Amino acid sequence: MNQTDLSLPEFLTANIVGRVMTQIKLPPLSRHYDVVTYKIPAKEQNAHAEVNGAFLFKFDPKSHKVLKASIVYGGINPTFTHAYNTEHYLIGRDFFTNDTLQGALHCLEKEIDPDFNPPEPKPHFRKKVALGLFYKAVIKLCPREILSPKYASGATTAYEDRPPVSRSYQEYDTNRPDYPITQPLLKKEGLIQCAGEANYADDIPRISDEVFASFVVSTIARGEIENIDYADVLVSILI
Repeated sequence: MNQTDLSLPEFLTANIVGRVMTQIKLPPLSRHYDVVTYKIPAKEQNAHAEVNGAFLFKFDPKSHKVLKASIVYGGINPTFTHAYNTEHYLIGRDFFTNDTLQGALHCLEKEIDPDFNPPEPKPHFRKKVALGLFYKAVIKLCPREILSPKYASGATTAYEDRPPVSRSYQEYDTNRPDYPITQPLLKKEGLIQCAGEANYADDIPRISDEVFASFVVSTIARGEIENIDYADVLVSILI
């Protein structure tokens, strides 16, 4: 049996039909590397990322010059993952100067080109979020002695002695004499979902003459459907 090692970019374009993934290798990094990741979903839990970003930098031990940069985004468009132009721009530059930051943002703004993909947020919104995540990563990695205190809040959890971001939560009391009414119960499907054993629509193999539906966004905010012409659909089914 032949085994092949693929980098992640190679894996994304490789034909893996009939092949089995046996392991994922994460090479160790030295202390000269820094990594920051972000996920921006519509809500805190059980939601996919509208935009996500991961930033990996290797710095010169004696300075803040960038030796290696990896800037990766998700949620931009199907063909965009790496911001290669911005990565190349940063190599050899002092990462924590305003000139470098402005130049990198200018380069990144030209490089990021989100697609129009309803019901996801509009392209200009996702582009602003992506640029903001890069800025947020720079603020988070910037040494405290360099960073002006008025910008420190942009890093959220950058420093342990800074007050935490405020949060809120809700609690619901239950009345034991009324059980099983109001009694907290384990979700029936919870265990098989956590174990990865639950079957979803995408897990079901395709069948012959299967009918597909596609999501269509209406251009009329409030309206009534007067008629549905399904003649073409019936013809395709009967053929």
